[in-house]
Amino acid sequence: MVLSLPFQKDSPSIMSRSDVKQPLLTGFAVIDALVPVGLGQRQLIIGNKGTGKTTLVLNIIKNQKRANRYFSPEGRGRDRIFCVYVAIGLRLQKVKSFLHTLKLNQCDWYTAVIDGSAARPFAQQYLSPFAAATYSEIYRDNGLNALVIYDDLDKHANAYREANLLIRNPSGREAYPGDIFYIHARLLERAAQFSKYYGYGSLTALPVVEIKGDNLNTYIPTNLISITDGQWFLRTDYSKKGLYPALDIEKSVSRIGRKAQSSLMSWISNDFKNNLLSYLRISELLSMGVSVSNEQRSSYESGLAALGVWNQSKPRFFEDNILIILASNLNLINFKMSKKAIISILEYTYKKNNFILSGILSHKHLNTKNGNLLRLKKMIVRFLLYIFYNK
Repeated sequence: MVLSLPFQKDSPSIMSRSDVKQPLLTGFAVIDALVPVGLGQRQLIIGNKGTGKTTLVLNIIKNQKRANRYFSPEGRGRDRIFCVYVAIGLRLQKVKSFLHTLKLNQCDWYTAVIDGSAARPFAQQYLSPFAAATYSEIYRDNGLNALVIYDDLDKHANAYREANLLIRNPSGREAYPGDIFYIHARLLERAAQFSKYYGYGSLTALPVVEIKGDNLNTYIPTNLISITDGQWFLRTDYSKKGLYPALDIEKSVSRIGRKAQSSLMSWISNDFKNNLLSYLRISELLSMGVSVSNEQRSSYESGLAALGVWNQSKPRFFEDNILIILASNLNLINFKMSKKAIISILEYTYKKNNFILSGILSHKHLNTKNGNLLRLKKMIVRFLLYIFYNK
């Protein structure tokens, strides 16, 4: 069926599209709270080599198994998210390792991997993202949700340049063909959230691009930044310090995802971001030997708790992230607590108060408005205070 479909298709019309309303949960607290992404959005992942871009998208794919449990308890229905990963110009061994990890984590049944690795002809590398988009559109056009990951479009542009140099087309800026912007824009515009009349299907795109020396001003990155709805910028120094995900929370932005964010997450994310920014700024002063006031020292310690929430090696459940972010905002946990201690608190919470959590953290309550939301906030704060002070 896929072979009979055209690789190049027009992007959906404006009339067929709808607002981005439903979040795509990544499982990472710092992303879901500060720079969230919604179904139907195009979010760029950008960073130097070795900053964990491919590892991040792998964890996002793995988290869809957990996120689907939250949205659809039976694991069925239209809330299911199908994933398509296309490797463009990567080492073949890296692609095999990626596929092996998917199988190991039992994520291969809802994930398709398209091989456009460096071992393949450059024509196949060039066509592979269009094949991935066409394959993903089958889910979108049938009222389902699809996530397509292009890893990465910098190497895709190189493959297109190689093809054009062979047929002696004139080179443009930085030796790239002049229509590379149009090609990437046409590809990424196929991501969309359909309206009710067209079946509510969605296609979310996460293009990846590699840069050198944290330079965002080169031709391909600037093109993709202007095409997409936001970017996750991964910093090299954060990665070297062992901070994961190595997200620059000041340069990263999501222009649409906030609209799809749940009311509760939106409420707690402001304090979380302020604590992180305070920590980053005061830590710079301390590294230069500048003395800080007692108030700044207190903000620094609150930021340490937020940093402990930020740094996570694998995705967590949405409920876990809600509880941990709230606990750090209330200074109920700190950075010095071991992971085992945090996990034990969560296990205690679920075992003893699962009936309470299922009520206050259900999808229905997360989207309450006005007075109901205020009552919900007070209920959760009281609940957290009780759990963490009476353990």
